[in-house]
Amino acid sequence: MRSIKVKLGLFAALIAFPVQASAGRCVTAAEANAFMSFAMPDVLDGVLQQCRSHVAVTGFFSKSGAGLVEKYRRGQDSHWPGAKAAFFKIADNDPGVASLKIMPDSVVKPLVSFGATAKATNEIKSDDCGKIERMVEAMAPLPPENTATIVSALLEIAATRSTNKAANGLAICAPSAPVTASK
Repeated sequence: MRSIKVKLGLFAALIAFPVQASAGRCVTAAEANAFMSFAMPDVLDGVLQQCRSHVAVTGFFSKSGAGLVEKYRRGQDSHWPGAKAAFFKIADNDPGVASLKIMPDSVVKPLVSFGATAKATNEIKSDDCGKIERMVEAMAPLPPENTATIVSALLEIAATRSTNKAANGLAICAPSAPVTASK
């Protein structure tokens, strides 16, 4: 059973959030925000687990991290339709993703979430945990949707400056009207 879970986890990590959109494809800012809002609780929980032994026991992650995860988790499912749309647009050219289109959401959601978490936490170095903790603490008072907007905008900026678009590209369509976060 563990072997199957490990294989599924590896599969999910490989296909769940390939961030380069297919040629000419982009996600809307709303879809990017929905994806971030959907993934944020699990990504943050993964960051907390990975950084637990690298931050102070009296710090924000230790004292308030679990509460922040729960705050983000409350609205997670409501963002699934937009997150799903973003995921399938981004992963459209990945042959491994085609089979996911016919699977029920109850199967696809955890794979997407796991993949986003694995991708986000894979690059964290122990020296970065304190900096990440400070950033998360500074954004904690914001509504989850505002945090998702900030994160997706930062990823878009990083994509435009990256020399490795295949690894870091997040193509967000130019908005036809200004996108605003919830208040």
